[in-house]
Amino acid sequence: MHRGEGDHPRTSCYGDVPVAWTTHRYQPEQIIELLTAAGLELVVDQRFPRQPPATAPQFLVVGVKPSD
Repeated sequence: MHRGEGDHPRTSCYGDVPVAWTTHRYQPEQIIELLTAAGLELVVDQRFPRQPPATAPQFLVVGVKPSD
């Protein structure tokens, strides 16, 4: 996921490829809170710095259903 704040409409990406979408940026803590509130167990929390051509840092979180 893209880390940051707010929504960012896109008209081009990967050079000059025309697109029409909105990138939604989140803070990892927001998503982790949603995962745990849903009863999932956090098993991966990886943060990645911004690396061009990306315009924002990224993160990966994974939640699993706890085993009984």
